[in-house]
Amino acid sequence: MVLLEIIMQKTLIIPQNREDELLLKFYFSLGKGDYNSCFSKHEFTNYQRFVLLINYIKENKPLREFVDWLKKKSTLPRFLQLKKIPSKSTLNSWFDMFDIELIKQKMRDFFKPKSQIFAVDGTGLETENKGNYIKKRFGLRTKSNFNKFDAIVDIESKIILDFEFHYKQRHDLFVFDILLQRLRFNFKFLLADKGYYSFKIFKILKNKSIFYIVPPKNYGNKCRGDNLIRKQFHKCYYENEALYPLRNIVECVFSALKRKEFRILKMKYRDIEISWKVLAYNLRKSLLHIFILLLDLIKIQNFNRNFMNYNY
Repeated sequence: MVLLEIIMQKTLIIPQNREDELLLKFYFSLGKGDYNSCFSKHEFTNYQRFVLLINYIKENKPLREFVDWLKKKSTLPRFLQLKKIPSKSTLNSWFDMFDIELIKQKMRDFFKPKSQIFAVDGTGLETENKGNYIKKRFGLRTKSNFNKFDAIVDIESKIILDFEFHYKQRHDLFVFDILLQRLRFNFKFLLADKGYYSFKIFKILKNKSIFYIVPPKNYGNKCRGDNLIRKQFHKCYYENEALYPLRNIVECVFSALKRKEFRILKMKYRDIEISWKVLAYNLRKSLLHIFILLLDLIKIQNFNRNFMNYNY
């Protein structure tokens, strides 16, 4: 609470709900000042820009419709104490003011895992927004290129702890090598499918005392790997096979992203848009996890109260 009061004094903004508190704390973790230059007009603060961009990403509206929504229906300008409503070109230019790599780094620091079980997987995102019906109707090619999105997810809170986005197809192991270099080894189990079957990664995680749970591949007599490592790899899976069905939570996360955050991808530079949408998703899931914990706490308190009344 002390940290929140300091942030409120610096930004002169009073958060109205838990979502505003999370957004305020995350912005403060970026370490940006109120303004980028002392010679600018000072029409908008960096916090106002940040909140407007997050809401633009969450609303899934075109820029023109979002600006009209700010003018006519939204209470956001009054909450942010805006001097004027930004134009669509001004709003679009604000994405360049925030370092996307810094945002991704702060996301890894800000959103803490709630469990000791992580899962990794990848999915494809269509490069075109046209549906298959429209393509068939106008005689267009039904198959389109895909972008690659890989993520490491916390099983309990369903928060994306780290992710990678590529404009073309990459093998799962190629992307996981990049994620592994940034991964903090503060967990016990890592779940993955057969696309991540690798003796090299198994040995790295084994030295960190982490169980790498991947279904074994049947190579027959053609396996060139170390048989001792292969037996240990397979033994690790069979001993912890009961945890493997939890890997489906990653598929649920991808499904939720594609139905809400990734439903419409409008920007030319998708890597910037994907990063902002993952941030919006993590904020939404953090609030949902806090709400579930509060409900569980209320149920426990009601149970204890009923139990005490029953004893008396």
